Amino acid sequence: MEAYPEALSSSREYRIEWEEDLLDMSRVFEYLSNGRWFRLTSSQGQFSLGANRYNIGCSSPKQTLEITFDIQSHEFLCLSENGEKEFRFPAKGLTKAELLGELNPLLTLPEYQFQLPFSTIALREMATATELRGTTL
Repeated sequence: MEAYPEALSSSREYRIEWEEDLLDMSRVFEYLSNGRWFRLTSSQGQFSLGANRYNIGCSSPKQTLEITFDIQSHEFLCLSENGEKEFRFPAKGLTKAELLGELNPLLTLPEYQFQLPFSTIALREMATATELRGTTL
């Protein structure tokens, strides 16, 4: 907060139902295109990137790959450590639904009014409920 005091308050109201429309995938792809990752393949030629597993095959076990993201094709480019082989993999987990998680259960929660006086449990529920749509105090 010392470095970026403007982060103390948002320039917009937070509403969970707006998040999908506000997520700009072109900005996600642009961010990834600036990245560079290194992964060691397993004895079966597999490696993980994020929560996703990729396989370059048994012909390339136990080697370090340099991985970049191709913004045009939305693929990960993997270069072998000797620079002779290039592997391309479609990026997994890069859809709005996968990045945001399952919003539907949160959007279908009922709206309700807390009873007065507020109990400790109600105060805890209010802290959670204020982040959800349509909750009034």
